[in-house]
Amino acid sequence: MKAYIIFWGVLLISLGISLILNNFDLLSFDFSFVFKLWPIILIIWGLTFLKIGEILKKLLAGISAIFLTLLFIALIKFDWLGAIKNMM
Repeated sequence: MKAYIIFWGVLLISLGISLILNNFDLLSFDFSFVFKLWPIILIIWGLTFLKIGEILKKLLAGISAIFLTLLFIALIKFDWLGAIKNMM
């Protein structure tokens, strides 16, 4: 199985679970730290281009998908998407 398939699978599953938990107000987590750590996505993405084992690539794809989900949920929680729209 390719790493990009794992990435999209983990991203969609974690995003769906996070949105359901958010809808039922079960997700009470401080996401402000996620905005400070967003460059981790670039680091993990860069690591996937290196000649490393397939298992490590799949693991990095899953980790980056989970972190991207956290970033997306943080944008929703802090209504940064609305603020970005208002700026444009």
